[in-house]
Amino acid sequence: MTEVPAEHNPYVGVRGLLALMTVMVALTSFISIMGSSVAFDGAQPGPVRAFALSGGVLGLYGTVVCLLLLARNPSAPTHAWAWWALSLAVLVANSLYAWLVAGQPRPLALGSMALCGVWLAYLASSQRVRATYGGPPGGAKVAHPPR
Repeated sequence: MTEVPAEHNPYVGVRGLLALMTVMVALTSFISIMGSSVAFDGAQPGPVRAFALSGGVLGLYGTVVCLLLLARNPSAPTHAWAWWALSLAVLVANSLYAWLVAGQPRPLALGSMALCGVWLAYLASSQRVRATYGGPPGGAKVAHPPR
């Protein structure tokens, strides 16, 4: 398959699902920063405070990821993939803690976990990500059907 020049490639640009993902990272990061600052202030030292701190750090990292995505930085897909993977890990740990230690199951967290998986798969296989940033996260080669 021949490469289409970037200026003629309809997949180049932060549009469509890539724009939606960028907005979701931005909103989630903002909510994480705000929520963690409130939770950190009211939490006793221990796991709850650690979760609040991890949410704040993840929110700050998400802000950097958004800026990289919007600037079309070639490392943006790798950082976005890492952000979604870290978000998934924190979500799983937080949900397990809430369920096993505090006795508060969080069934809605399953949807958030699935959403993380969807965005991880999107980053790994999207033609738009490959065309806009030069490849999927980590530079792995992903087979795409010819157009």
